[in-house]
Amino acid sequence: MFRFKREIYRRPGELYLTRYYLFRTNWLGVYIHKLHVSDYPVPHDHPWDFISCPLKTGYIEYDEHGKGVLRKPFRPAFRPAKRFHWLEKLDNRPTWSLFIRFKR
Repeated sequence: MFRFKREIYRRPGELYLTRYYLFRTNWLGVYIHKLHVSDYPVPHDHPWDFISCPLKTGYIEYDEHGKGVLRKPFRPAFRPAKRFHWLEKLDNRPTWSLFIRFKR
């Protein structure tokens, strides 16, 4: 089903994210993300604009000021590059999302 997958570790032995590649070019990438653990509560940004849409469970997305918003399944959100945020999972199960990134 998936062309390629990549497991991303925060540190040895701590699986953070599995990225399943559906489509990828220089100007567009479409992935399924399986978030295994919450982000560290430290805001980070991305080098590209993106759309994220939780598929199962949802998550809380915090902005750089610590304000959290519940992102429910099938409610997409556009995020510009350089917008700081971090994600918190809602329970111990993996959180799945559709992630579409645009050109850097």
